Amino acid sequence: MKRLAALLCGFWAVLAAAAAPSEAQAEKRVALVIGNSAYQNASRLTNPGNDASAMADLFRRAGFDVVEARQDLGNLEFKRVAREFTVAARDADVAVMYFAGHGIEVNGTNYLIPIDARLATDFDVEDEALSLDRLVRALEPARRLRLIILDACRDNPFIQTMQRSVASRAVSSGLAKVEPATSDTLVAFAAKAGSTADDGRGPNSPFTTALLNHLTVPGRDVRIALGYVRDEVIKTTGNKQEPFVYGSLGGATVALVPEPKREIAAQPSLPAPQPNIAAPSGSDPRRDYEFAERVGTKEAWDSFLSVHKSGFYADLARAQRDKLAARSQSQTFDSKIPAVPPVPNVAVIPPSVAPASPSPEQKVAVLPPSDAAKPTVEARPDIRVLTRDLQTELKRVGCDPGALDGNWSPKSVQALNQFNRRAGMKLDVKVATLGALDAVKGQKGRICPLICGRGERVEGDQCVAIPAEPKPVKREAARPPEPSPRERLRERVRERAQERIREQRQLSTRPEPRRTCSEGSPLTVGGRACCEVTPERGAARIFCP
Repeated sequence: MKRLAALLCGFWAVLAAAAAPSEAQAEKRVALVIGNSAYQNASRLTNPGNDASAMADLFRRAGFDVVEARQDLGNLEFKRVAREFTVAARDADVAVMYFAGHGIEVNGTNYLIPIDARLATDFDVEDEALSLDRLVRALEPARRLRLIILDACRDNPFIQTMQRSVASRAVSSGLAKVEPATSDTLVAFAAKAGSTADDGRGPNSPFTTALLNHLTVPGRDVRIALGYVRDEVIKTTGNKQEPFVYGSLGGATVALVPEPKREIAAQPSLPAPQPNIAAPSGSDPRRDYEFAERVGTKEAWDSFLSVHKSGFYADLARAQRDKLAARSQSQTFDSKIPAVPPVPNVAVIPPSVAPASPSPEQKVAVLPPSDAAKPTVEARPDIRVLTRDLQTELKRVGCDPGALDGNWSPKSVQALNQFNRRAGMKLDVKVATLGALDAVKGQKGRICPLICGRGERVEGDQCVAIPAEPKPVKREAARPPEPSPRERLRERVRERAQERIREQRQLSTRPEPRRTCSEGSPLTVGGRACCEVTPERGAARIFCP
């Protein structure tokens, strides 16, 4: 029997050692890394070249089969490299594309800008830049994961000089929100749609620095890794830049670097070991958490943690297990206190019926325990509690679910739909689920915009009434103060002086009366009217009256 156990142990060890390299070889991973810094018609960027070199080294150290690294690509070379990468991704399981440089959004379409682009008008973008949709199509042949990482949301200098051929055509420096048409595709932006990212003051941008720290941790799901990247960038930039991820994956864990397999050493002297419980293919942590919560025992939580050792749900499971352990300790402590035995319900026989002397064979009738003495079973939270909690969280992030009564009403469905659109998620809106509750709890601030009614405006996080404009008040003209007696006297003197001046002016301008000479002929001498008299005898005389 011992010999059979030793043979079985060796057989298991050989199978584990043979399966590990085959699984590692079965998954092919390819990466394309591009960094554009030396723009010919715009200011040079500092970090894209450093970022691209660091990311290429990261993928090489992670064991990627193909790592194509290019820098400072022109228009034709950029498009040719994207076309050639399609061939490399054709038989790959994981395909990753990283770009650092300038990006632009024109009329809802995102474009990556080569170094020789001029972009004199908005129509030139289609010819001189590479659209993001084309890169998504280049990664389509990959079987398991298609990941595009864009550190291209920098402040774009082409916006200032670009001429608009159509006035209604929108052009912005940030990138627009994307919805990948293919499944198992993720598009990670360095900043949320419509905002710009910081190029950084160190050797790498804040976004690329966070990618280098978290993206290729062995066994870490790519969605969890990008979540850590988001948290680090928000902390580094002081909440000024928030990375965002668009697209969706399935329930299975998808890691860029698989977790290393543990080899089982053969021990002939020991009995054959039982195989460890591993997470089944396509295991969903949320679903397993719900199953363990339904059972609600310490063994169920231990079973969950043996499959899911890390992550958000693993932390919740440990908290639930600790709660059960504390409850069991309190029950153990209560059990050590001696309890008073319950008094049985005894049927009392009236004295008139009772015999004079009870016989030794007389029995006492014991009644069954009442309902009050029966142990009560702790009520578990039902769907109404879950619904009310989800409604409370939706209201906290600004999505109005209506009444917080635990009934999943059409108003609540509308609120969760609005949350999906704003947060870029695809949660089930038909019923309240634990996954939706966790997703809403994960949002720290307001998601849905505050919409105020007519006559109201937004102030902070609430609507306030707009105050009415005050009507202008008619003010009476101020009456001049009463003059003093001294001032009145001066005024009368001033008026009399002015009156004399007016009279003198009138006298000076009045024409003098014309005088006639009774004798002689009139003449003017020195401005005076005179008369010249010529007598019969003697010389003529001039008389001026």
